[in-house]
Amino acid sequence: MSVLTEATVLTTLDCNLHCEYCFFRDMRNKEYMKSCTARTTAAFLRDHIKTGGTLNFFGGEPLLNFNVIKIISEELRDMNLKLGITTNGMLASQSVIDFLSVNKFGVLLSYDGPYMNKRKGVSEKQVLKLLPLDPIIAMQVHPENVHFLVQNTIHIAGLGFKKIALNIVVDSYKPWNSEDIMAFEKGVEKILQLPITLTFKENFSHYTCLPFPKIFREKVMCGAASEESIAIAPDGYLYPCHRLLIPELKAGSIREGINLTVFKKLNSFENCKKCPVEPCAPCYAVNYSTQGDFHKIPGIYCSGQKIMFNSVSALDLV
Repeated sequence: MSVLTEATVLTTLDCNLHCEYCFFRDMRNKEYMKSCTARTTAAFLRDHIKTGGTLNFFGGEPLLNFNVIKIISEELRDMNLKLGITTNGMLASQSVIDFLSVNKFGVLLSYDGPYMNKRKGVSEKQVLKLLPLDPIIAMQVHPENVHFLVQNTIHIAGLGFKKIALNIVVDSYKPWNSEDIMAFEKGVEKILQLPITLTFKENFSHYTCLPFPKIFREKVMCGAASEESIAIAPDGYLYPCHRLLIPELKAGSIREGINLTVFKKLNSFENCKKCPVEPCAPCYAVNYSTQGDFHKIPGIYCSGQKIMFNSVSALDLV
């Protein structure tokens, strides 16, 4: 029996928003996990996930199927799992917020700020309701809003949110050009000076930066290549991650168990070994969606990682 340290449950592939750049925009559908499947999922996780492990809820928008979140988290309450949810927050009523708070959910809240907003239907007033949960704000950075990176970051920090994760949109939404990349580099240098927690700064901490030999750096790898992490689709089938819901990577089901052979298709990145930023955990799903190859990394991904790595390396972190 495999022992998982982390699992992601997709409560639905549907969403209440229609963000232009969303990586699920071509995959989304009206599929929702049923209550009976949720209970079977809970039973499967009880047998396969380590006590004290991590359980995340994802979508689509997971709060569209809040009942499934309650069923699974309540049935596994005694396992002391670290619970998390990625949400746009628009459906977070006070009762939902209270539930997340009481159960100590870690919250990743999608919000890009007001400048060059490509997420129609987002309400900043609603976003602010989740402030008491101390969420990490997931900012999607794309060629149209990258020139407002500093303004958006300052605005979000001014609302009271102090933890921000930058996610570079690298798929075919709109191509990056040299001016966009330069704007990202300048923006990163400026926001590193702000009194906020930036997750990329934590990732590229002092022991992973340039003065330290790679041999001493903490090994980072994409969870999709780990046999300790799994994603559970609304129909109960298993995949390496929430973005790789493709037939050739189907890794069993909650009823039949995990098929670990599919993980052999996701291996190390040989071309990265000479890169000073390695290991930066390239995303297999991004590679596949943009290049049609799990191991071929798009240039903008590498450029963005190097910019963040070099900017953090230039700081005095010792």
